[in-house]
Amino acid sequence: MTEADEQRLAARRAAMDLLARRDHSRLELSQKLSRHSDDPSLIQEVIDQLEHDNLFSEQRFTEIFVRSKVEHGFGPFRIRQDLKAKGVAAELIEQTFSSQDIDWLTHARRVYLNRIKHQGEMDSLKLQKQARYLHSRGYDGDTVKRAMDMDDEFYQ
Repeated sequence: MTEADEQRLAARRAAMDLLARRDHSRLELSQKLSRHSDDPSLIQEVIDQLEHDNLFSEQRFTEIFVRSKVEHGFGPFRIRQDLKAKGVAAELIEQTFSSQDIDWLTHARRVYLNRIKHQGEMDSLKLQKQARYLHSRGYDGDTVKRAMDMDDEFYQ
């Protein structure tokens, strides 16, 4: 076995170890594998082979990431931003969002209700703080307003 074959095998093992723990984006995986090899073409070759063997899929990573973030109360803007930071292509992000039927208002409402259940009476300062919190989680202004509006027809 040549030295190049040994490096390729070591990089593949390292990639499989990483993927056994959780899915990664292509960028994350290549960054982590760069610790094991100085050859970027070798790393891309290993990732391409894993993708060919169906052991790596950026689409699968994106779908799992979106579901996980939604379950943890994050909104669409924050999730998109996080995926872009992980190097996921904008087309794949939009494709994933359009394929999933997510009711953002219901999720924002759940996050809001979980935050206020032990807060007692809500004055305007507390309401502003909750609105800022929902914005920081990635919800747009209209969704935040409707999630916090008890008189909205959505809740009737």
